[in-house]
Amino acid sequence: MIAALVLIVVGVLAGVVVAVQQGGAGAAPVGRRGITTFGPGAKGALEFAYRARLSAADHVDDDGDALVDAAQILARDRANYHLRFVRDDEDGYDPELGTAEAVTVFRGVVGGALDGEMRAAIVGGTPLVEVEVYDNGVGVEIIGP
Repeated sequence: MIAALVLIVVGVLAGVVVAVQQGGAGAAPVGRRGITTFGPGAKGALEFAYRARLSAADHVDDDGDALVDAAQILARDRANYHLRFVRDDEDGYDPELGTAEAVTVFRGVVGGALDGEMRAAIVGGTPLVEVEVYDNGVGVEIIGP
């Protein structure tokens, strides 16, 4: 799986195809979904998925300084879950992001799946998200406030 994430990073560096869909009518970014894949074409095979509450603990670094980048917050959530055992009730397990190296690679990839509205919702709030990792990309959906 780390190899798949490394390939995704290579694809990101080479240029990505980003698709963002607006879910449901009305307000807020709930239902907002972003997907990034490398190269032309649709997303590939699903490798794994998880849900996570991006709580206040996921919004700060080791020094207590605020994180201002949504990809850093998503990566910090996984580092907190696997490496620091700081977990929220709504945080789900994933089978591949349990090392610092994997989290670093993930951080480099996941930002491509986020548009401005999704980034603002993550940085400025504590949304519930669902993350899907494919063999050629990553998808993120905000599923709750």
